[in-house]
Amino acid sequence: MKKKFNGAKDGNGFENNPQNINRNGRPPKLVSHINKELLGSGFEPCKVNDIKDAYLTLLNLPLSTIAEIASKETNTDYPMLYKLVAKELTGKRGMDMLEKLLDRAIGKAQQSVDHTTKGEKILTPVTAGTMTREEMLQYLDGMNDQET
Repeated sequence: MKKKFNGAKDGNGFENNPQNINRNGRPPKLVSHINKELLGSGFEPCKVNDIKDAYLTLLNLPLSTIAEIASKETNTDYPMLYKLVAKELTGKRGMDMLEKLLDRAIGKAQQSVDHTTKGEKILTPVTAGTMTREEMLQYLDGMNDQET
């Protein structure tokens, strides 16, 4: 037996209003609908390597070409990625954008900091396994000398 909610009658109300039945189901979500249309028009999603290649290509262009890409009046056929990055490169924060491009395309520069060893070699299980007994004893004697 169905429960009544706030005095409503049993049923879903489609008996009196059959035009309200959505026979096609829930409409597709907006983003997925647009993605399907764009795929049908020949546009494909960017791959990670495509974005990296775009950044590296922009870094190799002369300033006049970057300014032309960034211009509002010319070249509206460029993808938004190129337009936005070119605009930032030629703007006030060009150096910040250049640093971001390099970090994302090439990766940040490696930094090495010696926190604990004071420049001494760290003995790892791999190197310990390749040491002879005499080398191991000599290493341990050196460690004891440093502690005292």
